[in-house]
Amino acid sequence: MLIVHETVEAAVSRVVADLRRTLASAEREARIALGGGSTLAPVARALARALAEDVGVSPPGGARRLRVVVSDDFVDPAHGSNHAMLREAFAGLHAVTLQHTQEVETLIDGAGDAGLDHVVLGLGTDAHTAAIFTPEDIADQRPLLATTCPAGTPRRSLGLPVIARARHIVILATGAAKADAVAGIFRGSPASAGVLARSPQTEIHADADAARSLRSPR
Repeated sequence: MLIVHETVEAAVSRVVADLRRTLASAEREARIALGGGSTLAPVARALARALAEDVGVSPPGGARRLRVVVSDDFVDPAHGSNHAMLREAFAGLHAVTLQHTQEVETLIDGAGDAGLDHVVLGLGTDAHTAAIFTPEDIADQRPLLATTCPAGTPRRSLGLPVIARARHIVILATGAAKADAVAGIFRGSPASAGVLARSPQTEIHADADAARSLRSPR
């Protein structure tokens, strides 16, 4: 399902509002996976502000616990670190436990489910999401992947089966550079975002620029 927002800020606000509802309704520790990069950084900061304000997030009697798994990251931090970005965003929030991508394996049960309540990912201009780049990555059934981006940089990523088992999946696309990728998702793209978009629990949230080639009513 495509949900179009007029501005980046509106898209981020809606995604964070949905995350807050997930936290408020969780009967146990809530588990979410978050991507990184410039698209997801505003989501992490806005969610952290909501947690700090503790409005509509905590149940009566105390703070609700949140476990955040980094959906994908660089193997060598010299190339960048989504974990570092999220660590900075959630700094000082004792109710948040932040886990590296590879630590997802500690959450997997016998059925291969990590118990993720919500996954929020970005979108590449080639319609990949997380660090799931190739047909081989898509077909890989392992919960944790060692991948390589088109520029040749080693990455780690949650595997597609782990992401697909999440209760809610959001792919956030902002900016005109993502317009072709968003349109491609709804035209049968075989890339990883296109595969996830076929799941009934997946929503594509896009600002007006990213959705300019393909609009749907809200």
